[in-house]
Amino acid sequence: MRTVLHALTRQAHSAKTGGPNGLELIAALDLGSNSFHLIIAELEGGKLTVVERLRENVRLSEGLNSQGEFAAAATQRSLACLQQFADKLKSTNATIVRVAGTSALRRVRDNGEFLAQAEQTLGHSIDVISGTEEARLIYGGVVQDMPGSDALRLVVDIGGGSTEIILGKGRNPLSLESINLGSVILTESHFIDGRISEAAFHHARADARAMLGTLEAVSLSGPGVDAIGASGTIRATDAAARELGIITSGDLTLASVEALIAYVLEFKSTAELSLTTLSERRSQIWPGGLAILVETMSELQIDRLRISDAALREGLLFEYVNQ
Repeated sequence: MRTVLHALTRQAHSAKTGGPNGLELIAALDLGSNSFHLIIAELEGGKLTVVERLRENVRLSEGLNSQGEFAAAATQRSLACLQQFADKLKSTNATIVRVAGTSALRRVRDNGEFLAQAEQTLGHSIDVISGTEEARLIYGGVVQDMPGSDALRLVVDIGGGSTEIILGKGRNPLSLESINLGSVILTESHFIDGRISEAAFHHARADARAMLGTLEAVSLSGPGVDAIGASGTIRATDAAARELGIITSGDLTLASVEALIAYVLEFKSTAELSLTTLSERRSQIWPGGLAILVETMSELQIDRLRISDAALREGLLFEYVNQ
């Protein structure tokens, strides 16, 4: 099914043949620490219609060492994914391709070996963006995919290597913040070899709480704010809560996330987690993501968290259209 993303934008100067309908095709790639995403959309009359989505869980940051080197297996998975994306882009004739690298690539910015391999494989340059820029693009993708509103909005995106928290009013961000804490990082630090325990959750939550306490959004946010969650960890958590019957209707709440943590603590290892809504690779990093999410909702006094299907990649598309 095609998804129509409404953009408040000028008409494109000209339609370039690319898609099956003779419309201009534009693509955006989000190269995250945990997953790589590709989205391809047709542009017509100020509307973006998504015609293709690809996602691969590559765990790029897995085993990233202090010298800024990726583990061989992570490199192999990531380059194989980029080759798949390159083949798709060639077959679709996308006229514009925007590629953003986030937390994991920020951490190896000075080590150009992987980046050179990635750009050669993909056939396009990769823009390694800052955490603040990532936050800005996430907010743009989320709010432009929603009905217009002048309400105070809080957008939370928990990635594999970083968490972005944005407070805005309507379509305008007021506070853009990014912390170097993600589901992969926290899981590797506290849930060693996938082992689950109350002590691991206690320490993981304490680490998340310490980093969140310094954010400007904590002092500016409060009960009643329109809170929106984006990307893999939050979407997977919402889906798991519904599968387990913890949520039967409505939005994700702090109590429902606490209930999910209690559920996870029934197991001794992430390998034992078995939910149809969680892929094997997502379950391996879910405990760290849950620790960040529960502390984020607590520190920012989030009563309810709506879920958005849009994120950084949609923000890249909208920014091109709106320029």
